[in-house]
Amino acid sequence: MLDVDFVSSPLLGLPEPGYRDVAVYNQMVQLAMQKKAIVLPAFEVTNRRQDLNMAQNFARSIALGGKEAVKAGHAAGLLDSFNGRDAPWGHGPTNTTRWLELDGPILYRILYGSRYEPFIIMARRQAPWADERFVGYGGNKIAYINQLNGVGFTFHVHPFAYVVHVPHVRTKAANDFVQQKRRGVSLMDDLRAEIEADVLKGTYAPFTVFCEETLSDDGNENSSSISIVR
Repeated sequence: MLDVDFVSSPLLGLPEPGYRDVAVYNQMVQLAMQKKAIVLPAFEVTNRRQDLNMAQNFARSIALGGKEAVKAGHAAGLLDSFNGRDAPWGHGPTNTTRWLELDGPILYRILYGSRYEPFIIMARRQAPWADERFVGYGGNKIAYINQLNGVGFTFHVHPFAYVVHVPHVRTKAANDFVQQKRRGVSLMDDLRAEIEADVLKGTYAPFTVFCEETLSDDGNENSSSISIVR
């Protein structure tokens, strides 16, 4: 589960050099089938004033460079954990400091925290439906990770693999989200809070829209309506 403006390191296996090892792949599958979400630490370029093309190329080179490239970039102040300054709750529980110090093929477990939204590897067969009422920008990953925690997933940090944010011009959807919050209105935040309350009570079921012919409220067939499956 990864945002489109991130790139992942190519070596996702345990240990390096990666997923081409059948035994390593089977180990990853076994972990994922046990409702273990494998967290990929997220990093970002710290210099926000540099040329955009240079920043994008640097981010991609870090993704290809392996963990040693991340460690060197972090030590030089060129990289930091993603949103570490602006929204530390989003990836704080991942504990990238521990990840940077870890050299062996050992996954460490972390505890879920409020508004945690890591990027993860998980088994499709174990994945619950995502709530499709989220549109535009904001709150969807936070709600989904909260949902996973509520149904018994645990979170374990990958010792080698990671993701890097590729800088870009801020999107219209993000700008609209920020403007709404400044006006004290945020439908996606309200929806997220509603979902988190239902997860806590154990009553939450995601809303998923299927394009099926259904009956309208007055009992008449209406092919343009949608069915909501909870």
